[in-house]
Amino acid sequence: LTIDPTIGAYMGFFGSELAIDTRGITPLFPLLFVTIACGTISGFHSLVSSGTTAKQLNKESDARLIGYGGMLGEGLLASVAISTLAVAGATTAAAGGGIGGALPNFATGGGIILTSLGIPQSFGAPFMALVLVSFLLTSTDTAARLGRYMMEEIVGTRGSGTTTGFSTDLGSFAKGRYTNPVVQSLVAYLLVISGEWVTLWALFGGANQLLAALALLA
Repeated sequence: LTIDPTIGAYMGFFGSELAIDTRGITPLFPLLFVTIACGTISGFHSLVSSGTTAKQLNKESDARLIGYGGMLGEGLLASVAISTLAVAGATTAAAGGGIGGALPNFATGGGIILTSLGIPQSFGAPFMALVLVSFLLTSTDTAARLGRYMMEEIVGTRGSGTTTGFSTDLGSFAKGRYTNPVVQSLVAYLLVISGEWVTLWALFGGANQLLAALALLA
């Protein structure tokens, strides 16, 4: 991939310093952290670390190493994603932007990169698509776990010591191994088929930062 040395990789914090057609864009901070949910501060990650990761540690002193290592791995993944999209855009007709173009662009660019290792693109592109889907599946699984925690806390479960005004039967329902995931999956399915998820997705970035602020205050 050839890069023109006259093009600066980073030139400032304002849209007017990046390109002519981005003068209306707000400054890089805080828009960067609203756009990239896995940035410096993330409410979703605070839920993951306190609700899931904390229960998987052998000892508390391991938290720093695991957390720091996780961020290094996430940074590496981000670099790989940028590289694949750059290669796909420079060598082929891009599949378009948005969510719909993420998978084909990532798979195409990754397949081209793997050809330098002697791996045919016919094999490399599906492999990179599988890599991306596997990351999406792990995120979905984690979100389902967090949804279970939140549903239990909102409704209140038997023996939890919380008083929400709901009956113990409803609390047992919220804590059910099968009933809880079914309710979450049904709500997600209804949002997808109705198209209303697009409205909620636009609010995700700001809500994520608000949740992160509450996590810092906790």
